[in-house]
Amino acid sequence: MIAEPITELNECAICLEELDGSREEVQLKNCGHLFHKSCFNVWIAKLSKVTNGFTICPYCKTIDTIDFMQFTNIDEIKNIKKHYGSFPIPPINLTDILIWGSNTRPSETGRHEDYVDNLTGLCPMPHFLDREPLPPENASFQQLEELYSSALNKYEIAKFDNDNAKEYNSEFLRKVLLNKKRPMTKQEQIQNANILFLTTKWLKEADDRLDLIRLRKWKAYIREEKRIQNEEAQGKTVRGRLTHTLRGITKKLPAKSSKRIIDVIPLLEDTNRTILPPKPKIGTQDYLYYQDAERSIAYDDCEKCKMHDGSEGSCIVMGGKHNKSKKIRNRKHRKAKKSRKQRK
Repeated sequence: MIAEPITELNECAICLEELDGSREEVQLKNCGHLFHKSCFNVWIAKLSKVTNGFTICPYCKTIDTIDFMQFTNIDEIKNIKKHYGSFPIPPINLTDILIWGSNTRPSETGRHEDYVDNLTGLCPMPHFLDREPLPPENASFQQLEELYSSALNKYEIAKFDNDNAKEYNSEFLRKVLLNKKRPMTKQEQIQNANILFLTTKWLKEADDRLDLIRLRKWKAYIREEKRIQNEEAQGKTVRGRLTHTLRGITKKLPAKSSKRIIDVIPLLEDTNRTILPPKPKIGTQDYLYYQDAERSIAYDDCEKCKMHDGSEGSCIVMGGKHNKSKKIRNRKHRKAKKSRKQRK
């Protein structure tokens, strides 16, 4: 789909003369910038020795077209973006990327009227956004939540680009273009096939990165949850200290006063306390990742103490509580029971 014309530029960025319509003009598809056609042809001819197989905007350096028949590797596309310019900017409403209006592909529903009006034989330029960086191991849950949101946005863009490429490689769209007397040429078919190949690989990379960030997000959630619980149990937080104090007082107070103080305990909140969202609900996709994160943490802990049998899962010693043997635990229980009897 062709972008809207950029109205803030009233002169050609190549010759710096006014764009008054007296000379033939050309508008680029992805960024919408206008130039004199003669100036743009000279620009392309001079730049073709450097940018073999693709075109970039003289003004904003956005990549406008690529001869995908010359590029069959995803790393080559990354190098183009790294050295020469950027790919099209995604719209605010991501569904505008699609070449049809509804959520279902027209080739599946048979509704050719869902296609946009300015349909051509060449698939729109994919966005090829950069992947999200790998989060550090000590990243907080809040940091990973923001990183996951950005990775999810890029995954959806990659998916819509891939859906466009799938549609352009369908026999249904070719027949629609043929009926509109705009048949898809052989070169366009090869180009569209290469776009499908590249967008499929790009989507796979985006999906893998999204899964990795999501798993690390829930691992950070579990570790943060355990840290908060341990601090409160040891009385290291304001809430923990007050809770311990009040629970000690309630043993010496009458029943009514004791009940009132216990009712107040949950209301005691530390202002600096980290507040985590509720756990994911059972049956959701996040809950499956939460379970994977629990298994992954148990596996990591088992590797540290060298007490694992080599397969994934919980520790083989004491169901994961590998810091104490069963004999030591029983001996401590017997001692505690004996001391309680002596105090009585």
